[in-house]
Amino acid sequence: MAMDKSYSQLIYASEKFSMAVYRLAIGPGDVRSRLREAFDEFHPVQSSLLPEDIKKEYDWIFEQLTKRERRFERDSRLDATLYRMRNSTGVKIAKRIVELKWRIDELLESPLNRQKWVRIGCH
Repeated sequence: MAMDKSYSQLIYASEKFSMAVYRLAIGPGDVRSRLREAFDEFHPVQSSLLPEDIKKEYDWIFEQLTKRERRFERDSRLDATLYRMRNSTGVKIAKRIVELKWRIDELLESPLNRQKWVRIGCH
């Protein structure tokens, strides 16, 4: 049986967000510095391949981290956004990244739990 593409994408997203959460937890500097490292981990995830509720949350996080126009030619939108961001805002975004990781993992675990329940007669 071939693995469903959306399931494969969720596994990939889970791996990327695991590293993002790790960077948020142990990265050097303030939350803005750690958000930069976390962004580098999760930004390769293609939101268009995610389930709709996960996609909405991913898109919100991405938008919050890239909403400012570049200040200088060498800067990215991420640089410009983080430069102007308050730490309190960064903490809110970091929390949403962690919560998104939890939601992805819940989706990955639910079919496995259903299979386990059927095997032991708890359907």
